[in-house]
Amino acid sequence: MKQFFSMDNKFFGIMTRIADLLILNFLFLICSMPLITIGASFTALYSVTLKMSTNDETYMFKGFMKAFKENFKASTIVWLIFIAIGLVLSVDFFFANLFSNLKISSILRVIFTGLVILAFIMISYVFPLVAQFYNTTFNYIKNSFLMAICHLPQTLGIFIINAFPIICFLVGSYLLALGTVFYLFIGFSLSAFINSFIFNKVFANYK
Repeated sequence: MKQFFSMDNKFFGIMTRIADLLILNFLFLICSMPLITIGASFTALYSVTLKMSTNDETYMFKGFMKAFKENFKASTIVWLIFIAIGLVLSVDFFFANLFSNLKISSILRVIFTGLVILAFIMISYVFPLVAQFYNTTFNYIKNSFLMAICHLPQTLGIFIINAFPIICFLVGSYLLALGTVFYLFIGFSLSAFINSFIFNKVFANYK
C-alpha cells in the first residue's frame, strides 16, 4: 500500500505527465488566440516538450512563457512567411482551376499539392528548430527543408502525427467532433510531446 501511494509509482508518474500536457495545451491555445502569435506558441510548446521528452526538469507555465517571450520575434517572422506562402499557394490553386484544359489543370494541381505538403513538412520542423537553436530566419527555413529531406523516415512519422487534425476534418463530422474535443484538451501538447522524441534524435546529429 505504501508503494502504491509513493510519488515514484508509475501511475502517479503517468498522471503527472498527463496533467502537465493538459496545462501546456491550455497555455498553447490561450497564447494562440490572436492567431498571429501561433508561431510563438508552437515554439514555446516545443521548447517545453523537447525538455520533457529527455526528462529534463522544467516548469510548465514558467518554461512556456519564458520561451514564448524570448522567441516571439523570430517565431512570428517565420510564421508570417509561411502564411504568405500559404496565400500564394491558395491563389495558385484558384488559377489552376480556371484552365479550360483539364490535363494542364490537373498537372498544376498535382504540383501545387506537392508544394503544400512540402510547406507543411517544413513548418513541422521550423518551430522546434527555433526552440532548440539560435539562427537567422533564412537558416531556420533552409534547415527545416534540409532536415526534412535528410531524415525522411522521421519526417514521415512527424507528418502522420501532425496531419491527424486534417484527417479528422476530411473523414467526417463524427471524427471531427471527437478530434476537436481531443485537441482542445490535450491534442496539441501530446502531438508535440511525441514528436519531441523524434526531433531530439534528429537534432542530436547537429549539436
